[in-house]
Amino acid sequence: MTTAPGRRRGRLVVAGSGPVGMVAALLLRDRFAEVVVLEQQSRDALLDPGRGRTFPIVLAPSSTKLLREVGAWAALEPEGSEYFGVTLHKRLLGREIRFDSHRDGIYAYWRNDLVRCLHEQLEAAGITVRFGVRLAALDVAAGTCRTTAGDELRFDLLLGADGANSTTRELLARSVAAEAGGGPWAMPLDGWYAYRLPPLPGLRKRFDGGRRFHALNVFVDNLPAYPADKFRIVTIFMRHPVEELSVFLKHDPDLPPERVRALNEAFFRPIVGPGDELDRAWEAGHAGHFTQVRAPFFQRGRVLLVGDAAHRSEEHTSELQSRLHLVCRLLLE
Repeated sequence: MTTAPGRRRGRLVVAGSGPVGMVAALLLRDRFAEVVVLEQQSRDALLDPGRGRTFPIVLAPSSTKLLREVGAWAALEPEGSEYFGVTLHKRLLGREIRFDSHRDGIYAYWRNDLVRCLHEQLEAAGITVRFGVRLAALDVAAGTCRTTAGDELRFDLLLGADGANSTTRELLARSVAAEAGGGPWAMPLDGWYAYRLPPLPGLRKRFDGGRRFHALNVFVDNLPAYPADKFRIVTIFMRHPVEELSVFLKHDPDLPPERVRALNEAFFRPIVGPGDELDRAWEAGHAGHFTQVRAPFFQRGRVLLVGDAAHRSEEHTSELQSRLHLVCRLLLE
């Protein structure tokens, strides 16, 4: 089931083939005569199963409903890890306080598996994905964009679904800054590091979610010996394809890598105990950063930022609501 077809307009361009971009393309394909998805990675880099599992994406019931609508849920469902809710751990006055939120119907999936299933649906729907290209220029008034491959595309709607480090957001900000005579500037948000640990006894004891075992744990300000460092730890026990603990660290972007590793060691070594498991798991991990261009909007003309690309826009709520209504009218007319 997809969005009910109405009067089909011209071309939808989606910048980014992450989960948000692919779901949007599938949901809206019956509204447009042509749907084009731009992906800066190569096909092999995006879909290569040998790259290993990256990090989990947590899906609430509303998300699984969308996946059913676009036809991806049947293939994805068996690979999920159900968990009982979220536990927030925060230190207050020297003591760790736990806040538990129990919910049913919550599942975590490795991002790689989600991307693979959604891409199969794109191919089945005949949606074009242009790999190895991203936006290079954007003319909001004319409704045109140029890619890094030199192609110029006209669009009736352009969705910027290219993540926290969004090129679409930067190009929008540049267009506004040019009109105002200024220039956009980037906001460093967070650095991150992701790795996986085997289900060692100490980890089971620390992160056991009870009967259903799996829980999403968020640790905030949980290193009393290092209170000055911004360091957040997110863990999820995953069941498929094997049991393991996903660890995702968010930290101040200025922290050097050796400091990040030392903080991780300070937290996990007392839990894991002696041995080389922690070191081997760390060495197999992945590092990255989130940087976002400051932008006072998430929509301009027929260009709309969605997902992480739209985070931390600075419009007032009333203006956000009016723009959302405008976008809805564009889609439903």
